[in-house]
Amino acid sequence: MVLANFTYLNKVQIHIKYEEDTYYLTTEHAYMINEYKFNNIKDLHNALDNIKYYYLQEYMEENEENPEEHPSHEQMEKLLETLI
Repeated sequence: MVLANFTYLNKVQIHIKYEEDTYYLTTEHAYMINEYKFNNIKDLHNALDNIKYYYLQEYMEENEENPEEHPSHEQMEKLLETLI
Protein backbone atom coordinates (compact mmCIF):
# COMPACT_ATOMS: atom_id res chain seq x y z
CA MET A 1 0.00 0.00 0.00
CA VAL A 2 1.34 3.44 -0.89
CA LEU A 3 -0.05 6.67 0.46
CA ALA A 4 1.11 10.02 -0.90
CA ASN A 5 0.49 12.95 1.40
CA PHE A 6 0.74 16.33 -0.28
CA THR A 7 2.26 18.91 2.02
CA TYR A 8 3.34 21.53 -0.53
CA LEU A 9 3.09 21.65 -4.31
CA ASN A 10 6.46 19.95 -4.73
CA LYS A 11 6.86 18.14 -1.41
CA VAL A 12 5.33 14.72 -0.95
CA GLN A 13 5.74 12.18 1.78
CA ILE A 14 5.42 8.58 0.64
CA HIS A 15 4.42 5.88 3.11
CA ILE A 16 5.36 2.40 1.96
CA LYS A 17 3.82 -0.49 3.84
CA TYR A 18 5.66 -3.79 3.43
CA GLU A 19 4.46 -6.68 5.55
CA GLU A 20 4.58 -5.40 9.14
CA ASP A 21 6.94 -2.53 8.40
CA THR A 22 6.18 0.98 7.23
CA TYR A 23 8.83 3.01 5.47
CA TYR A 24 8.75 6.76 5.01
CA LEU A 25 10.30 8.40 1.98
CA THR A 26 10.38 12.16 1.92
CA THR A 27 12.14 14.68 -0.26
CA GLU A 28 15.15 14.19 2.01
CA HIS A 29 15.33 10.44 1.35
CA ALA A 30 14.12 10.31 -2.23
CA TYR A 31 15.39 13.52 -3.74
CA MET A 32 14.05 12.62 -7.17
CA ILE A 33 10.57 13.58 -5.96
CA ASN A 34 11.62 17.18 -6.47
CA GLU A 35 12.07 16.54 -10.19
CA TYR A 36 8.36 16.03 -10.67
CA LYS A 37 5.44 18.39 -10.69
CA PHE A 38 2.25 16.56 -9.81
CA ASN A 39 -0.22 18.12 -12.20
CA ASN A 40 -2.18 14.89 -12.53
CA ILE A 41 -2.29 11.31 -11.30
CA LYS A 42 -0.04 10.13 -14.15
CA ASP A 43 2.76 12.43 -12.95
CA LEU A 44 2.41 11.03 -9.44
CA HIS A 45 2.49 7.45 -10.75
CA ASN A 46 5.65 8.21 -12.74
CA ALA A 47 7.35 9.57 -9.65
CA LEU A 48 6.27 6.60 -7.53
CA ASP A 49 7.51 4.24 -10.24
CA ASN A 50 11.01 5.68 -9.87
CA ILE A 51 10.83 5.87 -6.10
CA LYS A 52 9.83 2.22 -5.68
CA TYR A 53 13.01 1.07 -7.43
CA TYR A 54 15.08 3.42 -5.30
CA TYR A 55 13.39 2.01 -2.21
CA LEU A 56 13.89 -1.62 -3.25
CA GLN A 57 17.57 -1.03 -3.96
CA GLU A 58 17.99 0.65 -0.57
CA TYR A 59 16.08 -2.19 1.13
CA MET A 60 18.31 -4.83 -0.43
CA GLU A 61 21.48 -2.94 0.56
CA GLU A 62 20.28 -2.63 4.16
CA ASN A 63 19.66 -6.38 4.36
CA GLU A 64 22.82 -7.40 2.53
CA GLU A 65 24.40 -8.68 5.74
CA ASN A 66 21.47 -11.04 6.34
CA PRO A 67 20.60 -12.69 3.02
CA GLU A 68 17.97 -14.85 4.69
CA GLU A 69 16.03 -11.64 5.38
CA HIS A 70 15.89 -10.76 1.70
CA PRO A 71 12.40 -11.10 0.29
CA SER A 72 11.91 -13.88 -2.21
CA HIS A 73 11.46 -13.12 -5.89
CA GLU A 74 7.72 -13.68 -5.48
CA GLN A 75 7.59 -11.30 -2.53
CA MET A 76 9.45 -8.64 -4.54
CA GLU A 77 7.02 -9.00 -7.44
CA LYS A 78 4.09 -8.72 -5.04
CA LEU A 79 5.62 -5.63 -3.44
CA LEU A 80 6.10 -3.96 -6.83
CA GLU A 81 2.47 -4.70 -7.73
CA THR A 82 1.21 -3.13 -4.52
CA LEU A 83 3.35 -0.02 -4.87
CA ILE A 84 1.86 1.10 -8.18
